[in-house]
Amino acid sequence: MIDWLDWTNVDFIFIPGYCFVYSCRTNGVGGGVGLFIREDIVFKAFEPACGTSAHVTYESLFVTFPQRRGSDCVIGTIIVHQ
Repeated sequence: MIDWLDWTNVDFIFIPGYCFVYSCRTNGVGGGVGLFIREDIVFKAFEPACGTSAHVTYESLFVTFPQRRGSDCVIGTIIVHQ
């Protein structure tokens, strides 16, 4: 079982038919966030505008899903380090 994401284990995390979008923790031990998105769904990962410095107290990952009508749908995942 993998309980955190890093560059050595992301290739082992997969579900057939899904894309794994992820962000590994850049400092410290543990952490990392990810989303599984069905491979036939159009999406785009993005970084919300939140200043110029990297956050050390949390990690986040957001994706947008274009909609035929109206605004794009945005979902995200956040983990807070204590």
